Amino acid sequence: METKITGIRQLFTRRGVIFLVAVGMSIFHLYTGFFGSLAFIKQTAVFLGCALVLVFLIFPAKNPKNVEEGTVAEKPKLKWYDYLLIVMSILPMLYLFVNFEYIQFERIRMVTPLTTLEIILGLCLIIALLEATRRTVGLFLSVTGIVFIVYTFVGPYLPGFFKHNGISINNFFDLQFLSTSGIFGVPVQIAATYIVLFIIFGAFMLETGFGELICDVATGLTGRTRGGPAKIAVVSSAGFGMISGSGSANVAVTGTFTIPLMKKVGYTPTYAGAVEAAASTGGEIMPPIMGAAAFLMAQYAGIPYIQVIYHAFIPAILYFMAIFFQVDFQAAKMGIRGLSKDELPPWKEKSKQYIHLVFPIIVLLVLMIIGKTAFYAVTWSIALTIILSFLRKSTRMNLWQIMSALEKAAKSAIFVAIACALAGLVVGCIYQSGLGIKFTSLVVELGSVSTALSVIAAAFAGLILGMGMPIAPAYVLMIALVIPAMVTLGFDPIASHLFVIHICRASLITPPVAISAYVAAGIAGAPMAATGWKALQLGIASFLVPFIFVFSPSLLLIGSAPEVILAVITGMIGIYALASAIEGYLFHPMNFIQRILAGIAAITFIIPGWRTDLIGVILFAAAIICQIVDKKSKKLGVINNG
Repeated sequence: METKITGIRQLFTRRGVIFLVAVGMSIFHLYTGFFGSLAFIKQTAVFLGCALVLVFLIFPAKNPKNVEEGTVAEKPKLKWYDYLLIVMSILPMLYLFVNFEYIQFERIRMVTPLTTLEIILGLCLIIALLEATRRTVGLFLSVTGIVFIVYTFVGPYLPGFFKHNGISINNFFDLQFLSTSGIFGVPVQIAATYIVLFIIFGAFMLETGFGELICDVATGLTGRTRGGPAKIAVVSSAGFGMISGSGSANVAVTGTFTIPLMKKVGYTPTYAGAVEAAASTGGEIMPPIMGAAAFLMAQYAGIPYIQVIYHAFIPAILYFMAIFFQVDFQAAKMGIRGLSKDELPPWKEKSKQYIHLVFPIIVLLVLMIIGKTAFYAVTWSIALTIILSFLRKSTRMNLWQIMSALEKAAKSAIFVAIACALAGLVVGCIYQSGLGIKFTSLVVELGSVSTALSVIAAAFAGLILGMGMPIAPAYVLMIALVIPAMVTLGFDPIASHLFVIHICRASLITPPVAISAYVAAGIAGAPMAATGWKALQLGIASFLVPFIFVFSPSLLLIGSAPEVILAVITGMIGIYALASAIEGYLFHPMNFIQRILAGIAAITFIIPGWRTDLIGVILFAAAIICQIVDKKSKKLGVINNG
């Protein structure tokens, strides 16, 4: 009896409230997954409201990034302003939920004046959202939101390109608070339906131990080869990314295992951290789950999610191949061994214990292939994961583990919810100020001079935006600013969307704000800047491949079968040549001329077209012949000296 009373009391502690809100949030989305989502305003109000409350319960105002997610024991007590912000988060959502009929069917958008209460609640929501963004995603995105809000009102007083007619306070809060075009726009709608369910799916897969299996299988397959631990990082990150869709989560889970292994066999801390950062970042583009931006792309591009997976597959494979080849050449150059047989886990036996957990992923893909929505497919895949976990003792989840998975999923969804809501706010400001149309016109004008120049400008914009924010909000802003211009210039819409996603993702390993690299550097005990630059080198395919497929979409499996096959094969050879040029190693160390030949060959190989492929064959063959001649010369020298 005493134990039950203690357990009940714990639910009313701060930790207990976090648990109840997080689990309740996940259960709500599972319920709507099975029985149908609510109207968008209601669905997003619950989703964003829970996320905001969790932010102010978990993350303190000072040094929020130093707080380990999910632990509150050593955190400062809640301050009065935390309670105030929680109230400011809840009240607007309650108003939307209670007055849904009036907002949706009775009032006329942009015509019916807002009441004083509606303006105050809208202001409360925006303040809470900006502060929640600062505490979770970072100051850069929060300041970005403030800048666009200010621009919306001061535009009439600005000169030249940035001048616009201005907007009233009534219309601003009408769009941002009482419509589905601002804060509650498409980004947060997708997050509140599709993305959160995929996050829950990933959480259950990890809770069953499937994530550990991925690491063990990667270790078993590549651990004994030269530079094995680095290859483990690449393969496990690709596998883990298939179910997590999160670069930072990938670093945190696989990095704690792979980075120490890499350091143990001889890789420097900087190189070890860079490998994990570059590989983990690929989780955002690795099918079948990918990252939040992929779900947004399906909505904005107007294509089924399974089609996004189809087009994204080859570029993702090329990205991981580029890292894999580089770490292999680096290992050969440094004489780094693999793991011994005794150091390998019993991965074959473990695979037999976990093989049944592959079926939910197969079911997920099959359901989408036969035409079911991603929403439907992932919901039933979650149910199947829970049911199948009971088949074996090693994967069986008890009630606490199920609750733990639900809690972890909600905490992971916080970042997506806040980032998408802030992105919706900024896009609303761009729409109201007319900045999107102006920026699109500017890019189109550049395209009239040179299409390559317009693409470079688009890439630069995506890189700058992505440096300070997650991929999803950066991608949404690029949809408003750049993608319409690229489509107008004649680029394939799917290629344009994937181009932007790849460029925004590359910012995660691009100094000065290389978020994934800095997380990996912390685990490795390496300098952050050096780790970032090395991760940028390893992830160089992030920049080359998007430029290739945006000009010739064959790498996206768009086009005739011969074109696609040729592009894929030569693309893979090109990635191999690129890795050798970067690392300066093929069969043995390369001299300057050989690296130049391999580097130029790589670029010509990756560019689709038989003429460039022929040039690539000639140049890379020359580099290979030089390597063979050098090797024979060295052998003869050794014999003669002997």
